[in-house]
Amino acid sequence: MRQSTHPPPAADWRLAPAAGKAAGAPVAASERPLAARWAAALFSFETLFLLYLGAGRYKGMPEFSWFPIDFTLFFLVASIGAAVLLSAHRINLLAALEDYGTLCFAAFLGWVLLSLLWSSFSEINRIKLANTAILLSWSFLGGYLVVAASYARLRRFLIGLVIFSVALLLYWAHRRFVLGIVDVRPEEEINNYLVYGYHAQYVAAALVAGAVASRGAFGLASCMTGFAAILVTMLFIGGRGPLIFALLLIPLAFALLLSHPKASFYRSRFLTVVMWVALLAVVLQLLVLWLGPYLVEQLSDQMTTISRLTSALDQSDLGASVSEREEGQRFAFEHWLQAPVIGWGVGEFGHLFPSLKYPHNLFLEILMEQGLIGFWLLVALMGLGLVRAWRLWPARPDWVPIALILMFVTLLMSRATVQGYLPDERLLFALLGIILGLGQRAVARRTD
Repeated sequence: MRQSTHPPPAADWRLAPAAGKAAGAPVAASERPLAARWAAALFSFETLFLLYLGAGRYKGMPEFSWFPIDFTLFFLVASIGAAVLLSAHRINLLAALEDYGTLCFAAFLGWVLLSLLWSSFSEINRIKLANTAILLSWSFLGGYLVVAASYARLRRFLIGLVIFSVALLLYWAHRRFVLGIVDVRPEEEINNYLVYGYHAQYVAAALVAGAVASRGAFGLASCMTGFAAILVTMLFIGGRGPLIFALLLIPLAFALLLSHPKASFYRSRFLTVVMWVALLAVVLQLLVLWLGPYLVEQLSDQMTTISRLTSALDQSDLGASVSEREEGQRFAFEHWLQAPVIGWGVGEFGHLFPSLKYPHNLFLEILMEQGLIGFWLLVALMGLGLVRAWRLWPARPDWVPIALILMFVTLLMSRATVQGYLPDERLLFALLGIILGLGQRAVARRTD
């Protein structure tokens, strides 16, 4: 009997499995011993790539001061080398050149680089240009060419991201509650509160995805309990934006489940998720009442995020950052009006407004520096990512693509409102590259 070459309906975006196992074929990953699988994951491309993407999170830690090479450079070279070793038989470069997604990214990046010609050409401009050209290019291409090449690589990448994020949160907890170090100001280069808030947000996205895709009560309860624990942890970290976007994960997942035609198979299950959230909220409220007002008052003093949220509307020291960001965003918009088509050139916001460096809004940053041309190229690129993310939603419960979609959408929402600096958006462009790569492979298989 002839075997079907089509991938299973439950994961129509994955690479189709092999029809049979030829003599002498390599042993499948699932058939290897557990120790061998862990070793393969530890020394995989995905691990090197994650350590490159997150190098800025840990390279300034005093525990790693002994390392003689910059971690970003080290893992950039290491991950590129690993990709080169894989490229001979696993990466199709010609297919990437024919994809609208890579062409759109190349057009956007090319326009950013070209805008150096009408900038001030200062050191700030040149540094931002070099970081954008090198770091963002590899973030996008590594995700597109390698991580998106198979479901196993994507799953390993997301699991690695969660493990990396949990490790950072444990490091924060040790600093905060054992050493008594409170990281508040974002100007601190080493481990400021936003670093931990971002990674708590990634873990929250994975837990919500696990709850949506859970097949039983235990998995659902475990994921939602973990999600509640992450939210409580974020109350002590100090990052307002990450907490808000972590909370938005629930209505975002709910909206996708209600609107996506592929979600009809397990849409009703999410109503149970909402019920669990409400139940956990009631339990937490009862716990607060049981602990007593004195302990609650003591804990509230430690909840830096709450104090920063309440002070955001006044002119206190913690609330001053909001005023400064608003001033920077007005500055960016007003200067865009003076050069609406081509902008002021790469790095000009930091050159003209050095106290802030960037306006904390990725789209506004591009609008000022690259004008309407760069802005619409970015909108087209991210819009294509959203379209392909919509198509990747699984027909049956699977936390991997759901987590990928939730992470990408919430990151994009934050960068379109209160966060974002182009050279630092490695993870955003890596997730974009993965989504575009998976979407292109799904299109190619449908047309075969």
